[in-house]
Amino acid sequence: MAAPAPGAGGSCPTAGAVSWAAAFAQAKAAMDAKAKPVGSLGALETLACRLAAAQRSLTPYVGRAALLVFAADHGVAAARPAVSAFPAAVSAPVFRAVVRGQAASAVLCAANGVSELIAVDVGLAADVTDAVPPPPPPSGLRISILHRKVRPDGSRNMLAGPALSEPELAAAMAAGAEAVRAAVRGVVPPAVVEAGAAAAAAADAAELPADWRQCVVCLGEVGIGNTTAAAALLAALIGASPEEVCGRGTGVDDAGLEAKRRAVGEALAVNAELLAGGGGGGGGGGGGALAALRAVGGLELAAMAGAALEAAALGVPVVADGFISGAACLAALAHDPQQVGRVLLLSHRSAERGAALLVAALTGAAPLAPHLQQQLQQLQLQRRPDASQDGDDGNGDGDGDGGGDGGAALTWPAPAVLDMGLRLGEGTGAVLVLPLLRSAAAVLRDMASLQAVLAA
Repeated sequence: MAAPAPGAGGSCPTAGAVSWAAAFAQAKAAMDAKAKPVGSLGALETLACRLAAAQRSLTPYVGRAALLVFAADHGVAAARPAVSAFPAAVSAPVFRAVVRGQAASAVLCAANGVSELIAVDVGLAADVTDAVPPPPPPSGLRISILHRKVRPDGSRNMLAGPALSEPELAAAMAAGAEAVRAAVRGVVPPAVVEAGAAAAAAADAAELPADWRQCVVCLGEVGIGNTTAAAALLAALIGASPEEVCGRGTGVDDAGLEAKRRAVGEALAVNAELLAGGGGGGGGGGGGALAALRAVGGLELAAMAGAALEAAALGVPVVADGFISGAACLAALAHDPQQVGRVLLLSHRSAERGAALLVAALTGAAPLAPHLQQQLQQLQLQRRPDASQDGDDGNGDGDGDGGGDGGAALTWPAPAVLDMGLRLGEGTGAVLVLPLLRSAAAVLRDMASLQAVLAA
């Protein structure tokens, strides 16, 4: 595998001929040969090998980093205000703070070398077209805004039926995919599509820059009530009870926690037919991971799932934040496990009640809901005509559950690298992992091998 100099461009000339698994194996061999005990840098080694596999380079480099913050309101929060410690009206002011560069996510972006923050309204129950980012600096963080509102009042009340229609699910996922393409290309489309349709189309069709493989995309969200939606989504995806997945979110008291548990239980019961496979075929029609996203998710969760799937299609690393973006990424992973599993990085284990179950499901340590697990097993059989093709799965456990492309076993994300009690959201945890990613890349790229040290 070729080894271009950091910052010199994208993939190596033969990247298309090198499978992800082969690239990971080559990177792991190079890491094991460094002047240190094998595995002594722990999770940094796994992160480095995953970056190298994504970039198809033995000199991985984290160049441009982008945070995408998707915002929306939730019908369940309007119907059951007790599920959150804050009223739904708080979502819009927080979004405006992100756009102005005053929110925690924006401050951490500036402190951690993020070059692009794209704030996307996919369903806030307020008009935020007056939100104006600060002028872009000559260098450093540039903040942009995209108005891609799918519904003017947020998702529907999932206690009365599906949170989203199929077209709404598709539109929200498309907004997430568009934001990823903008981040990777470094060309942000007009804030309002209707005001510049031609420019928006031109931005979306722009050529990938030379350094596109060195881009990292982080996911974040804003939306009062979204821990309730995320808990319901996680419960639907893994078959857990409300008690297992519901936490205190924004800091609800015991009564609020009980209200959240009741809301999640009711939403799962009301949407049971869609979750189990009724109501049509794929694309969110029924039974699959996207059906769960449609039934009990939300517009910003759907956008993050779409973003994860687009990053996977491009082969660009995507970093999930915590509980909410993690639940959205679990839906994406269950929908397309092979591609998403190769690019998805988990930043931290949230302080939310269901975080341990979420990380276990994301890393393949715990099964999905029975019907989704059955679909997963069928996919594994389709991809494994010859078990001898298997290699290391890249999650750092050495189990060898991920072989060469085309007939390979599934690849699971590695465990989250931080456990700091974070539960704010907005992508804050994802941004905090960027220095670790840069450090991991530097170890594989710049550290001497044991052979070189001994020969010196």
